[in-house]
Amino acid sequence: MSLVAMPMILQPVLGFCFLILVANSTSVQEYGALSFAIVLVSTVVSFSDLGLRDYLLSSKGMRSGSSSLESLVGPVFFITIFLVSLCVVYLYVGGGGKQLFLASLPEILALGVFHKCLFFVHQKDSILEGFSKLDSLNKAAIFLVKMVVLVMTEDLFLAVLSGSFVGFVLYGGWLFCVVSRMKGPLISFFFNVGKITLIIRSWREWLPFSISFFSFFLYFHSDRFVVEAFLGEKELAIYAAAYSFIAVGQIAVGVVWSLYMPKVSQGIEPFSKLEMKKASFAISLVLLVFYQVFAWYGFEYLYPDGFEESPLLLSILSLFFIFRMPNVVSEMYWVANDLVGKFVRIRLIAGVSNVVLNILFVPAFGLHVAAVTTVLSEAMVMLFVYFQEKKK
Repeated sequence: MSLVAMPMILQPVLGFCFLILVANSTSVQEYGALSFAIVLVSTVVSFSDLGLRDYLLSSKGMRSGSSSLESLVGPVFFITIFLVSLCVVYLYVGGGGKQLFLASLPEILALGVFHKCLFFVHQKDSILEGFSKLDSLNKAAIFLVKMVVLVMTEDLFLAVLSGSFVGFVLYGGWLFCVVSRMKGPLISFFFNVGKITLIIRSWREWLPFSISFFSFFLYFHSDRFVVEAFLGEKELAIYAAAYSFIAVGQIAVGVVWSLYMPKVSQGIEPFSKLEMKKASFAISLVLLVFYQVFAWYGFEYLYPDGFEESPLLLSILSLFFIFRMPNVVSEMYWVANDLVGKFVRIRLIAGVSNVVLNILFVPAFGLHVAAVTTVLSEAMVMLFVYFQEKKK
């Protein structure tokens, strides 16, 4: 388990270290530009498959006969290109961080396409431990290159571009090696017309997974879009500094989902649902206590002047985990029982509510509204889940 968790830990931790280095070596304005570029990159990478990977790993996907690499790689590539195009249009209409986002394009392909496909192959065959060893080294290399180049040149653009290119080469070469060992011509794995057609025809089956991803975006990424649009890059930098710690805490969420969702979908339950919920709540409490203490007694030692509002934002945002961890456990079982459509509706309601509240109140009341609505959105999901499960 520790090997599987390692790459999930390394990426946010090293990314977090890189952000601290940037905060202490550049202006708040530059930190804000980088923060927004990272929001765009993480949005594209997170949603490059629009939930298709989770569908292919679910019981429905397994039964459909479409659970293969050929069904994933083509759609993911085209979805990534589409999302990148939307981001570029948005940036040139008025968003910040244009150059840093463009410098990250190779990394988007590396993590949004190559990594998703590699993870799928190893997750489906339950051989994540072997995958995780090399994945850990690759993720470490990307951020170490960024940090070394930034220290040596003090050029943020060059640092981001260098790490991005290294990621593209490492993951691109790895995927090529994996595919070259499989039977059939290479082109069939990347653009298998038959498999892609089958996926398109079964869109009703995996659409709920896509909507689930979109609804999660609404309240886990849209707040930073609203902050940047209405308050500017400097305020985004302050908010993103607090949010970077939450991203590290999300490691636990990612580990639980990646390790246990496929097993639960296949009817393999190493622990009961009640045991999983108790464990998830215990982890939530540990995270909450840690963040509360760190926000008020440790934050100031890592970030320079200009980020004085961030500790309070971190204190508020940490309440998110009390609801998030148990919700992940519930979602795994709902997906396994083919109830993903109902869970999607719950997330969509919470996500739309989050966006509306942020647009209405962030311009007038500032950053704290964005933090509060993030917590309330996840609490709303838990409340809906509780009443739905109580009916059964």
